[in-house]
Amino acid sequence: MKRKVPYRCFPRDIGGSGEVCVPKKYVHGLSDDVARERANEIVRRREKGVKTAKPLPGDDLPTKKSSWVKLYKETYGKDSGGSVEKISEDTGIDYDLLDEVYARGVGASRTSGHRPGATDYSWALARVYAFVMKAMHGYSPLNHDQDLAREAGLLDDREENPASREIHPLLLVGGVAALVFARRNGRRQSVRTVEDA
Repeated sequence: MKRKVPYRCFPRDIGGSGEVCVPKKYVHGLSDDVARERANEIVRRREKGVKTAKPLPGDDLPTKKSSWVKLYKETYGKDSGGSVEKISEDTGIDYDLLDEVYARGVGASRTSGHRPGATDYSWALARVYAFVMKAMHGYSPLNHDQDLAREAGLLDDREENPASREIHPLLLVGGVAALVFARRNGRRQSVRTVEDA
C-alpha cells in the first residue's frame, strides 16, 4: 500500500514553462517567494543530477528532530546514537553497511531536497535511524535501502495485513501514520498494540 505524499507546485522560474512540484514538507513554514525559489532549486538539482553541499533557500530555519531519532532513543536510551559508528555499536549492524545508508542519505538530500533547516548530514543520519528502526525492529515498511537490508539479513519476505496494524504514537505526524510491526519467533508480524511488541 503506497502512501500518497502531498505536493506543492510552483511556476517554473528558469528554463521553460510549466510547474515544479515538491513534497509539502520540503517547503513548510517558508514564505511563498522562498518556497518557490527552494522548489525550483530542488527540481533543478534533481533534473541535472547536481550534488552540491550548498544550502537550499530557507535552510537557515530551525528544524525539528526526526520521529525516527526519537523512536531510536526511546528504544536504545537517550544517550545512544549520534553517529554512524555509535549506531553500529548500539545495534550490532555492520558499520560499513550503515555508512552506505548514510552516504545514500547525503546523496538523496543533495539531489532530491530535504526539510527546511536540515543539513545533508542530519538528513542522512535520520535516514540511518529510520533504516535501523524499520529493518531491524519492524516499525513501518522499509521504503529505502532494501538491498542493504537484505544483504544484512534484516529484511525478509513478509505478508502485510493493513487491517491489523496499529499506529505508534511517536510516528503520528500531521495526520500521517506509520505502520508498526514486531518480530516474533524470528518472523516479522503485525501487532495490534505497541504493548504487544
